[in-house]
Amino acid sequence: MKNLYATLLSITLCFLASPSWSEFLLFSDSGSFHGCLDCSSYDTNSICNKYGDYGSQYSSNSIWNKYGIGSEYDSNSPFNKYGQGLKIVDRSGNFYGYLSVGYSGNNQMRKVFKGLWDASGGDYGTMQDIFCN
Repeated sequence: MKNLYATLLSITLCFLASPSWSEFLLFSDSGSFHGCLDCSSYDTNSICNKYGDYGSQYSSNSIWNKYGIGSEYDSNSPFNKYGQGLKIVDRSGNFYGYLSVGYSGNNQMRKVFKGLWDASGGDYGTMQDIFCN
């Protein structure tokens, strides 16, 4: 089931993409950058780079830090079911919705992201493994 949700999220990201290849970037309301959603796990800006500022569970800028931007209590957190989540934009500034388990995100993206979150049992490390692999 976990792989099904990961596959569905990948498909959803493909449908969101503009005609030319585009990287999806995450920003808070204040304009703070919180990583690249679909970059290679070797990219320093990737949320899948466990050693980078945006993929480390210890960095306050990482969605995988339950005490940082990833906190279920932060209104910008993708894991706050009542919050808005993080804005998804491409490098040209085109807006694609919000990364969120709550109700403010793109409906299909939200369903898939919430499905992954539920499948992980709310565990950040497991969620990152499912999402990134």
